[in-house]
Amino acid sequence: GIDKTLQEIPLRTFHEILIGGPRFSELEGKTLSLQDLESYPLICLEKGTMTYEFYNRFFLEHGLSLQADTEAATTDQVLPLVKNDLGLGFLPEGLAKEALANGTVFRIFLDEPIPKRYICLIQDTRRSLSIVAKEFKKALY
Repeated sequence: GIDKTLQEIPLRTFHEILIGGPRFSELEGKTLSLQDLESYPLICLEKGTMTYEFYNRFFLEHGLSLQADTEAATTDQVLPLVKNDLGLGFLPEGLAKEALANGTVFRIFLDEPIPKRYICLIQDTRRSLSIVAKEFKKALY
């Protein structure tokens, strides 16, 4: 939960998938467990990011420890790292769509479903919004 004076407004959901590059082609179309991932190099966002915390919690909920071999600073760095065979990586499905379609990466299915993620707007209810902020909020819906 968040501070009672802050209002959390979910804007949209998205789903992440696990992808691999040519070096790991034997995994294409296969279903792995989270524990199986310990046998492969894993690319994650760096510690301190919400994405790292999301996956750290996901692994812990399944009795495992997240062990990233490569940490990317931003989400857009994960795809090139996967394409260049540095490991398997989690990426929002929409960001992987083109690379999946042209075959430069492929999806790897997991026994454990990856929880949905949310993009939220956080608003301080103690303060009124400026005209610009009101318009921005309207545009987000």
